[in-house]
Formats: sequence, structure tokens, C-alpha cells
Amino acid sequence: MRTNFRLLFIVLLQLIFTQNTYADNLHKFDYLLCDSLKNANYNFGIKNLKKKLVIYKLKNQSFEKTKLKKNKKNFIVNLDESNHFQKPIYLNLIDNHFYLSENDMFLGGCFIVKNEGILKCKLQSYHNVFNGKLPLACN
Repeated sequence: MRTNFRLLFIVLLQLIFTQNTYADNLHKFDYLLCDSLKNANYNFGIKNLKKKLVIYKLKNQSFEKTKLKKNKKNFIVNLDESNHFQKPIYLNLIDNHFYLSENDMFLGGCFIVKNEGILKCKLQSYHNVFNGKLPLACN
């Protein structure tokens, strides 16, 4: 009986540590670029700070930034009009896909980029292509 209790305790302890590690890994990026497949107005970028996420949104050839408090226990990031979106969307950090909140319609996916310069350049480039202009060379 004593060995069963020890074994159960070790398994529970292992599950707790695994869960905490998994939750921490959801925010293991410095810059995340999110690209909508259908509408460049839903393209955005995220900068990961210690306690906040900074949302970058291209609006009228300039970048609007908003800050969100980071919740390490939640893997969903909700974005709405206060983050410069026409309609509310949410980003699932488990699969790095984002969806329209009203009907869960898939909008696009996100991928990690190296720095803020590339993030801004790619957002501008995607917007150019969406509006029939030439893309930018982002290095």
C-alpha cells in the first residue's frame, strides 16, 4: 500500500510539472507574425514582453500598438476594437491559428520572426500585396 501511494504521488508530481512547463512554452517567442489568408486587415504582430503582449497593427501606413496583460494559464488571446480590429478575433497559442470570434471562422496562422524590423516589414509587405502593390524585401 505504501508503494502504491508513493507511485501515485510521483505520477501526480510529474503531471503538475509537465503542465506548468507546457503552459510556459506557449509564450516561448519574442515576435510572432500573424497573416490572414483572406483579408490583410486582419494581419497583426505580437511582441512578447515579460508581463505583457504588445499587438502591432498596420493602420494607414503607420503602426498602432496596444498592450495586453499576459495570462500564462490561458492559451487564448482575445483581440477586439481596442486592438484596432474591425471585428473581434481570438488567437489560439497552442496551434498559432486565429479565428473570427462571432462564428469561429478560420482567418489565418502565425509564425515566429526574428526581430521587430522583420515583423513590421512583413506586415507592410503583406498589406502591399493585398492592395495590388509590390511586396517589400524583408531580411
